[in-house]
Amino acid sequence: ARLVKNKQGQGNWERIMPEGEAKPADEQTAQKEEPAPAETPAADQGGSEPLKFNVEEIAITNAQVHYSDQGTGQSVTLDDFSLNASDITLGQTFPLSLGFHFATNEPELDVVAQIKAQLNANEALNQFQMQDLDSSFELKGAAVGGKTVNASFTGNAAANLEQETAS
Repeated sequence: ARLVKNKQGQGNWERIMPEGEAKPADEQTAQKEEPAPAETPAADQGGSEPLKFNVEEIAITNAQVHYSDQGTGQSVTLDDFSLNASDITLGQTFPLSLGFHFATNEPELDVVAQIKAQLNANEALNQFQMQDLDSSFELKGAAVGGKTVNASFTGNAAANLEQETAS
């Protein structure tokens, strides 16, 4: 994706449809009708079923987003973005790997990152765990004093949204 904001502050993602373009008649009618109330049998019974969630694989490779602001000269790029996760089931641990290159010109910063971990989210989506985190980052540019800085993080983390705790 290439997102560009011109000198007048308008983004190329704004106004996808020309101004004044008519909507199809059936869409206009649908907007006037009152929506039917959603049925929530679980709420009527005083409980709810846990979310059944199972994804065999998510794979995004070589994605790129570039943003530039012609008014300020700001430029931001996210490229070489790859995300891989498999056997994603709530309540069970699954592997995740993430890699990307991030660059911005103000302040000048260039980051290359690789992240791998085992993730787990419970069925209520209020408890999350990350195990076996292994990550590496290479940072360059004025934002880090014009040097190359290598950093890595390893370890485990957990969050419980219901109890508002993290470790």
